[in-house]
Amino acid sequence: MKTRIAIIAPNNTCQLIKEYISKLHQFEVGYCNENSISAFIDLSHQNFDLLLIDTNSTPLNGFELLDSFTQKPKVIMVSKDDKHAAKAFDYEVLDYLIYPFSFCRFLKSVHRFASMVACNEPERTAITANPTSKLQIQANKTLYTIPEEEIYYIESMGDYVKVHTKEKHHLFKHSLQKLELQLNTEKFLRIHRSYIIATQKIESMSSKFISLNNKSLPIGRTYQKQAKEKLLQQFSLIKS
Repeated sequence: MKTRIAIIAPNNTCQLIKEYISKLHQFEVGYCNENSISAFIDLSHQNFDLLLIDTNSTPLNGFELLDSFTQKPKVIMVSKDDKHAAKAFDYEVLDYLIYPFSFCRFLKSVHRFASMVACNEPERTAITANPTSKLQIQANKTLYTIPEEEIYYIESMGDYVKVHTKEKHHLFKHSLQKLELQLNTEKFLRIHRSYIIATQKIESMSSKFISLNNKSLPIGRTYQKQAKEKLLQQFSLIKS
């Protein structure tokens, strides 16, 4: 099995690393993004073995990004200078590379990583984006968090989503499909192409509608079977 690498760095750094990795058959680049918040969200449900982070990544810099992880990943830091090197090693990173670095220098970093896991199969790490059960949404270069327990339902409105809580709603330019990947499937259910509901907030239901927070939402035809099977675990009767 190949070692999967994720990169959060500018495109020129990513391309250089991809070029070097192409020469190492036991490694592969599985992800690359220069936007640190977007990458953090995208990698929430993906597995990787090694993460390379640029110290000057944005909107969160490399150290702010490391502070966001609940499970400490194996990291190699990349930078255009050495002014952050001491701080990087305080974070117990595997290595600190100064761009542009040679293949020989990169190989030393990879060898250092390989040496750490030589005795055992690498344990793949997933970034936990919701350590405290919070929905995270990036919009307008800002990362917003909403506690899952406050959410009643999420509504798709074209290029936007509206997150409904008991007293108010939050509107973001975002994809409902991407938000669905973040949510706990034990607590949330897609019932329509435009709606995801919090199953614990349901007040009543029929074969075609679900009511919560004094709002009646339709169950889409393609979602009816899945919704009934899921919700019958919580309700003893479905009214026709």
